[in-house]
Amino acid sequence: MTPTRSPSFLHYALALSVTGLVALLVLIHHPPPRPKPVDCEAKQFSAERARADIASLTAFGPRPVGLNGQPHPEAHRQARDFVMQRLRDLGLSPELQIGPSCLRDRCAQVENIIARRAAAGLADQREPLVLLSHYDSVARGPGAGDAASGVATILEVLRALEVQAIWQRPLVVVIDDGEEAGLLGARLLPSHRWLSRVAAVLNHEARGTGGQTAMFEASRHSTWLVEAYATSVERPMAASAIYPLYKLLPNDTDLTVLQAAGWRGLNFAFAERAHQYHTAQDSLEFLDLGSVQHMGDQSLGTARAVLARSTLPSDDRDGVWFELFTRHLVLYRTETAAGLAIVQATLWLLAIGLLIQRQRGQALRLLLLGIGRFVLVILVAAVVGAVVSKLIASLSGGSRPWLSQPLPTWLALSTLTVAVTSLFQLLACRLSPPSSLDTLWGQSLGTLLPWTLASLLCSLKQTDASYLFTLPALVASLAIFVGMLRVRSEEQTTPALALAMLMMTATTIIWLPMIRVLFVLAGANLHFAVTIPWAVLISLADPLHRLFPMRLRVLMPTALSMLGGTAIAVAVLGR
Repeated sequence: MTPTRSPSFLHYALALSVTGLVALLVLIHHPPPRPKPVDCEAKQFSAERARADIASLTAFGPRPVGLNGQPHPEAHRQARDFVMQRLRDLGLSPELQIGPSCLRDRCAQVENIIARRAAAGLADQREPLVLLSHYDSVARGPGAGDAASGVATILEVLRALEVQAIWQRPLVVVIDDGEEAGLLGARLLPSHRWLSRVAAVLNHEARGTGGQTAMFEASRHSTWLVEAYATSVERPMAASAIYPLYKLLPNDTDLTVLQAAGWRGLNFAFAERAHQYHTAQDSLEFLDLGSVQHMGDQSLGTARAVLARSTLPSDDRDGVWFELFTRHLVLYRTETAAGLAIVQATLWLLAIGLLIQRQRGQALRLLLLGIGRFVLVILVAAVVGAVVSKLIASLSGGSRPWLSQPLPTWLALSTLTVAVTSLFQLLACRLSPPSSLDTLWGQSLGTLLPWTLASLLCSLKQTDASYLFTLPALVASLAIFVGMLRVRSEEQTTPALALAMLMMTATTIIWLPMIRVLFVLAGANLHFAVTIPWAVLISLADPLHRLFPMRLRVLMPTALSMLGGTAIAVAVLGR
């Protein structure tokens, strides 16, 4: 296609700026908030105030539970007594729930710490909100993140609640034992007299020593809890798609056990710098207090919202949610997710009908070209990931040199994936350039087929992740449908460019935060977790890519290739 009015450099710069702005917003809001000082308002959570409790707990050293008849180490007893005294300082009367608990060949006499804060009058008879973490650690480290930070967060939240809260129900604080040995303490909790009925549980965990705290799991039929979270937290960090990814990891939390017992709740954790997780470096020295601040802000806001509710829904539908730049949480029910998937598929089929009507015998060919480009872009991205990771490992002399510093490798994988797939699309365009805008829209419909199938499948089988495919595909289907109806002339390159930018922007807004999440969960250990999402995102950039002259299309891949080469050098030399 050689448009009569070719897009100018200004158009190209605008397209890159829009995409870059979205990426910048994601990066700007990626770090956790700054820790609030000890002299901030009493009703606020302060990570600097919580720091003192983390320091005290980690000063005892590693505090694993004694297994199979072995006594608890002294540090374990000291931590237990310290937590009980801190709860007394806050006006509660804690008690110990002591009993045997086993998981396969591991047994321990666990000592859960439980304290109850009553509500006035009839409110005290309602189901309590539970704040949960654990005071034991692994034997290899002092457990500042996992989970002294969780214990300290609960103590500081409890203090702030006493300053400002509407007590429509009681609160139960649970600092349990034996979590690291197999969630042993949690297995006893439902038998406690205060915990036979529970409104909700907020669990506080860590899988690293830094990064944003994510609300990464909500129990089934608890969308009302997510709504409470969404309306009460200033910087929400949550996406329903995180949970299916989390389940792929070899980790469980106390909430796993408690959900099986019928409890509903939310799971909070930070997970960056995972190479320090369960090591001697999980110490106060390496702990990011900003992560603690983010956890405390979310926990405190959600706790206030739940405590203020005098009634709870008897049942609730599941939902889909994701955050926009950690400023707003988009939330809708699973029925809406299915409806959106159907609308998207319908728009796609209507556009297919227009394509068949206009292109007749060429329609199938155009669709197959679009599908083929999608598949090949994915394959090219997979090859790029394998080559880059092997190159970095070979040059550095280590099998996985990115464990301690994953960012340079992630940057190399990301930039080179975008560069190479863009060059591939450039080559494909030269081999079979579209002869008209109708041809361009037709090939784009072929690219949308995998998105449409993924959208429908996820809306039926994995609704948590459906928004990743449904929402970008819905915007793209609408843009293509409008384009086929109203933007067909070669003189209309500017409105065609606007529609292509709309497709790319919607995809970037949805997928960039998920690429960030995958980076946190997998680091650069699994290169497919970095390169494949980038390839999926790039697939919907194809119309935008083709609307520019050749000289302009070469600029971005060239610049990204240079950046990728620099990132490889940093990854190798910075080991």
